[in-house]
Amino acid sequence: RIISHEGLDGGNANIVLEGLVRVGFGELVKETPFRVAKLELLPERDRGEDFADLQHSLIQKLTYLVKISKESVDLSYLYDPDTRFASVVNMIAKHLPIKPIDHYNLLKEDSLEARAKKVAWFLDDHTETLELLEKAGPLPPDPQFLN
Repeated sequence: RIISHEGLDGGNANIVLEGLVRVGFGELVKETPFRVAKLELLPERDRGEDFADLQHSLIQKLTYLVKISKESVDLSYLYDPDTRFASVVNMIAKHLPIKPIDHYNLLKEDSLEARAKKVAWFLDDHTETLELLEKAGPLPPDPQFLN
């Protein structure tokens, strides 16, 4: 589903999509002018379940993290009633400051609830780190650079 689009110079466009199902890339069918691949359906075990409480918790955690990090981040898509829980979880997972292997492990998880709980853990971990850094105050100058 197309969430937003923006026309660019030269006939190009930025398009934001929301996946309706999870897929993996299979066999490459064509390389030029655009890569085309066969897709393989990657089902989620708990796709139809209601995770309203978990969604609310994730949004609260992310909102607090953005507040204490003092970064300007547009979170309006999280409050859109048409945004599905899977999209909220995957969007947060995509932007977490974690190692690529952790991103991969999150997104390959076939349980939406398990993925959301792991995302919540990463949010809590990052929040705790920022709170500790705030309590510690500025780091002293490195003596090596004083000479």
